[in-house]
Amino acid sequence: MLIKFSEIENLTMLSQFLYIKEDNLLTLLKEGAVSSCCEKMAIPKKNRALGYRVVYKVNSHLLKNVHKVLCGHLNAVYDAPAFVHGFVLGGCTRRNAAQHLNKKKILGLDIDRFFDSISENAIKEVFCGLGCRMNIAANLSKLTTINGRLPQGFNTSPVLANIMFGHLDAQLNSICNDYGCIYTRYADDITISTDDQLPPVARINDVLFTGGFRLNSSKERVMFRGKKQYVTGLTVFDPEYPRVPKRFKRRIRLQLYYLVKFGAKSYVMRELGLSEEDVRNDYEKLQLVSGRKVQLQYQIKGWIDYVNSIEPLLSEKYYESYNAIAW
Repeated sequence: MLIKFSEIENLTMLSQFLYIKEDNLLTLLKEGAVSSCCEKMAIPKKNRALGYRVVYKVNSHLLKNVHKVLCGHLNAVYDAPAFVHGFVLGGCTRRNAAQHLNKKKILGLDIDRFFDSISENAIKEVFCGLGCRMNIAANLSKLTTINGRLPQGFNTSPVLANIMFGHLDAQLNSICNDYGCIYTRYADDITISTDDQLPPVARINDVLFTGGFRLNSSKERVMFRGKKQYVTGLTVFDPEYPRVPKRFKRRIRLQLYYLVKFGAKSYVMRELGLSEEDVRNDYEKLQLVSGRKVQLQYQIKGWIDYVNSIEPLLSEKYYESYNAIAW
């Protein structure tokens, strides 16, 4: 019989809820235990000038399993509103972008340090809101935070952030409705579109401030019809469906052209500045070429699969070229 959040009375029941032995749960709840189970990594941001993103990788099987089970429980009770498209069942960048097709004005906003702005106390309130007793909520918040903050990289962080942000989503959507605008959020990306007047950004910021968030002013942008309009990485000028940006299509076409023309081995050798003689006489260089070929194969396939999820008809041509490459 499944236990509900509201039915957990003590550590024994919590361990049953999380499918973990009580002794192991007590170990994870010790001071600093969660942090010691993780590896802190600095991932360069897409724009390297903006520095690094701190991500935590869980190395402990115990903690990893706890997060997996808890994530399942959370997703079962979280009823995502129609305007939230990130980290939800059926949500994707395409569906998010599709809400803003062919609009005169699009306002793109970015929430600064989204996960890191959510405190352990805020997560405790999330669990209390789900019906947990205070002591159980405190223990669950310990298992899902590091140094008093919601970490990026935990399986549980996206759904917890969505639940915590729910009341702010409702307020922001209400403001947008007052202005006749469409509101969507994909993780930390807020998009507002209209054929008329956009709401003042100050009002959006005021709502976010009440929840401990703020906007990244350097990423604020208003995009007008007739010029480039991007929503979660896709162009939205077409009234029928979002499209992959032209620059990305050009990049794929160019790489496919040269891979088909020269073959993967010759392409990689040119890329690495190696000759046939270099490869023939040096095993390490041969391995380098082989490794890069495999990496390139997965990379190109991943790009085409992504295009297929947005523009299936276009991807058919790319798949034909991909299959013609001498790997």
